[in-house]
Amino acid sequence: MATAIVINLDYENQALAQCRSLWALIEARMLVAGFSKTSRRFVIDADTDSACKKARHVMDAIEAEYRAKGGSASVCVRDFYAVPHSVIVDLTTPVSHSIEVDMMATGAFQKFFG
Repeated sequence: MATAIVINLDYENQALAQCRSLWALIEARMLVAGFSKTSRRFVIDADTDSACKKARHVMDAIEAEYRAKGGSASVCVRDFYAVPHSVIVDLTTPVSHSIEVDMMATGAFQKFFG
């Protein structure tokens, strides 16, 4: 089962340059850890517990690096959560029951169904 990890940074209250730098680091480290990036989600073919452990390991390592320099990455993180990828609904796409298909009877496939 695929799991998606969602990480949103606090661009509203933290310095833009700091958030951009942190995001680049998070993205690079999550990809090295085996996640793929879909939009702003990191997806891995693993159960939720395994995916969470792996994502926390990445974020803990980044936090340790920031703390070693006297800073903190966690102050920039607004959201950090996991969700089974199968339950994600992309609201930017049409609802499946609202998609309409019109068939034009041209006779092109008549020999297959005749």
